[in-house]
Amino acid sequence: MNSRKLSEAIGAYALPKPRLTLLSAVFTKGARQLAMSWTDPHVAGADGGSKMQKTKTFKLFLSVLAAAGTAFFSCTIARVQAQDASTAKPESSATAPQAQKADTEWDGVSVELSSVTRGDGDTITIKFKYTNNGSKEANISQLGQFSGDNIAEYVYYVDAKNKKKYLVVKDAEGHAVASKITYLRLEAGGSRAGWAKFPAPPASVDKITVYLPGAPPFEGVPIATP
Repeated sequence: MNSRKLSEAIGAYALPKPRLTLLSAVFTKGARQLAMSWTDPHVAGADGGSKMQKTKTFKLFLSVLAAAGTAFFSCTIARVQAQDASTAKPESSATAPQAQKADTEWDGVSVELSSVTRGDGDTITIKFKYTNNGSKEANISQLGQFSGDNIAEYVYYVDAKNKKKYLVVKDAEGHAVASKITYLRLEAGGSRAGWAKFPAPPASVDKITVYLPGAPPFEGVPIATP
């Protein structure tokens, strides 16, 4: 192969992607010059010098070729890794809804809707917490006229989609499957948490409205799945 054909063959090789354009141009230009110098009679005056120069030129050409090949494969690997990272789907994670708070009709007392979770046995569990933010004791059993009743029994929720109200589940003896919160009194700064179980709405329902004693309704509450 003469210098012209070698130069044309090298020049026809182009590295893909814009990032390799500069590297391709430098390599192609340098390779052409090296190939042309192989048969250029002005490179060396003597035959021995010419052979030595050709040997040096060939070694230099191989070095340039090796460097270009290394850069090409490095860029290719980096591009493939970047594509894999961009197309990888993020792992889905179930995030529990943040707790919601509201002031109650009793001075200084607030209530937190901690969570609503769908569980086993076709039920959901509603967790809540009352807190006395006032400077004096709050007797909620009297303020709410619950007397000795279990406050948790007054919790309920509504499935607005199907227009249905759900009450606390009761056991065979008629007792609420819930925390027993009777004669509730909260000292200043004190809190009391509770929970209650309910029949679950249809699987297609993912949001409900929760009613806690003394508080406005919590609307559009998402049902979490553990």
